[in-house]
Amino acid sequence: ILKRGNEEIEVNHGVVIVATGANEYKPKEYLYGLDNRVVTQMELEGIIKDGKLGADSIKNVVMIQCVGSRCDERPYCSRVCCNQAIKNAIALKEMNKNINVTVLYRDIRSYGLNEINYRSARKAGVQFVRYEPERKPEAVLDGGKLVIKAFEPILDMDIAFEADLLVLSAAIEPQTEQNKALAQML
Repeated sequence: ILKRGNEEIEVNHGVVIVATGANEYKPKEYLYGLDNRVVTQMELEGIIKDGKLGADSIKNVVMIQCVGSRCDERPYCSRVCCNQAIKNAIALKEMNKNINVTVLYRDIRSYGLNEINYRSARKAGVQFVRYEPERKPEAVLDGGKLVIKAFEPILDMDIAFEADLLVLSAAIEPQTEQNKALAQML
């Protein structure tokens, strides 16, 4: 029975779906929070939207996928990170076609029709470089330069990228505390 003011309405139902949203994981890795050149995909999206990205001053952008996801603490794929990275990579290339954008990934999971965006990113010159989960990339400061190191399994060698901007595709986490309270109400 649902109540609205003094009115009661009886509703027959079998399922209630409650979409409570989620939070972006705040990384503890890859110098996040220690260097202002390291941001999350959501933060980059806001910077692009607000017009605060000096696209002419940025030459090299590196993106790392699966940060804080598909691991022991969060063993799931967040299902939005790859598409968000591809969308942001295309936006960067549209701002300045000379920006080098490299996406370091475990697997690209561009669900549904988003495969078209992946192809568009490749056509625009976005580089996709695979890494192995047991050999995750590293971010280091080298004389003030932000350097991203990775092992490339096809070439069977270590590679390095100097980055003006490092963008982390951070996991999506459930709102656990709010969900507990909501579950008690339901």
